[in-house]
This record gives sequence, structure tokens and C-alpha cells, in this order.
Amino acid sequence: MIFRPNIYIKSFKELDIKRLQDRGIRLLIVDIDNTLVPSKTWQIDKDASSFISCLKQAGIMPVIISNNVPKRVTYFAKILQIDHYAFSLKPLPWRFKQIKKKYHVANNEVMIIGDQLMTDVLFAKSSGIGCILVDPIIDKDNIFGTVTRAMEKVIRKIDKFEKGAYYDKM
Repeated sequence: MIFRPNIYIKSFKELDIKRLQDRGIRLLIVDIDNTLVPSKTWQIDKDASSFISCLKQAGIMPVIISNNVPKRVTYFAKILQIDHYAFSLKPLPWRFKQIKKKYHVANNEVMIIGDQLMTDVLFAKSSGIGCILVDPIIDKDNIFGTVTRAMEKVIRKIDKFEKGAYYDKM
């Protein structure tokens, strides 16, 4: 079950930050596109800003990791005032190794929240960390996202992992 996240929820808005604290999570890796903001949008809404603020207040360090270009990732990171890593080549775990070293965290103190099985969930599995999967904010993706979404449909069918069958196995 390499494509199964620990938690599957509709949106970051439903994430119970207290449960993350109770589990000892100190760092949350946050995907941007279609997780925090709609892809191709250059605005952060109040819910996304509030989510990042609540993480910080809870003592959980949010860090953006995205496969997108530096200009876009840096733009959002500056607004949210958090560290970021662009062009991360998820699902490869090399960025996690950098983050782990920089923040001095153990694998069990880190989770990722993202919207894609092929990038975010596989990144978590290859890095040995927990994963929270959310539904994409909008159905439109960039070219890469369109390809991975098509592959996700096949994986979900084979694995009998239904979209919208939310759960929490933390």
C-alpha cells in the first residue's frame, strides 16, 4: 500500500492541528499547488494564511516543498513568512534529507500534506515520514499534474482507494 497516506481528508481546513501536536509532529511539509492554493492562482486566501499561522502558534514549523518553479514558490513563502524549497523533484527524498539536517528533526516528527499520490504520498513513503492527503482544490492542473492525475485514477482503481473515502489512521 505504497500509495496510502496516513490521513485522507477533504482539505487542509479539516486538519486537526492538536492531533499533530499530540503525535509529536514538529515540522509539517506543505505542498502549495492545489493543496494550499489553486494551481495557477497567485493569491493566498484567509483560510490558507490562518492555517499556516495556527501551525506556527502550535509550535509546528511549516515548510513549503514544491515541484514548481522558484519564482512561484518564493512568492508564496515570502507572504507566509516560511522556508521553502522549489523544484524539489518530489517524490525523490533528497529535499527531505536537507530539511532533516537543517531542522534537526527525526522522521517521526515530520509529516507532509499534499494533494497527489504520485508526488506527495510517494515522497512521504520514500522519506519515511507520515502523509496527509487532501483532495485537490480545483480540477485544473499544469501539464505534469494532468499526467499524474491520470496515473492516480489507475492506482486508485487497482488499490481500491476511493476518492472521497476519507479516514484518519494516525
